[in-house]
This record gives sequence, C-alpha cells and structure tokens, in this order.
Amino acid sequence: MKMFFLNSVLFSFLTLIQVSVLPHVGIWWSVPNLILLAVTLINLLEPGDSSFGIVAAFVGGLFWDIFSFQLLGLGASTLVIVALLIKIGKQSYVRIPLLS
Repeated sequence: MKMFFLNSVLFSFLTLIQVSVLPHVGIWWSVPNLILLAVTLINLLEPGDSSFGIVAAFVGGLFWDIFSFQLLGLGASTLVIVALLIKIGKQSYVRIPLLS
C-alpha cells in the first residue's frame, strides 16, 4: 500500500510537470514523455520476479490518460504492454551486472 501511494504521488507529479511545464520549454517542438521514461527505468531496474513495474505502468498510464485528451485506457494499456515487453526482453536477452 505504501509503494502504491508513493507510485501515485510520483506519477501525479510527473504528469503535472509534463502537461503544464514541458510544452512551453520543448526543444524543436517535441516534448519528452516523463511517464514513459519513469516506467522504462522502473521496469529496467526492478528484480525480474517483481510485478511492481506493471502496476507502475498501469498507474502512470491512468494519470497520463486523465490529464490528456485521449481515450481513457489507451495510455494505460500502452504502458502496460511496454512494461511487459521490457520484462520479457530483460528476462530473455539482457542481464544488468550492476543489479545482480
């Protein structure tokens, strides 16, 4: 429960920064996606048997959907698929020596 609360606070902060500040300081009319970056880092740095990265992807996607003008669930499902692909790729092909 504590990790879910911290996850929600993190993604709400990142979403607010992405929606309110980054469109005004974008480089060459592009805005970095902080939520996708956070989900990618969480899934790369967590242990292989943990499912926290998938939950983080879903929560981050929900915050992304709430604060954007797209279908509800589109960002959440996209980030969950990204998290699953990272987990599959990390278990099959990648070994990070600093974490083991």
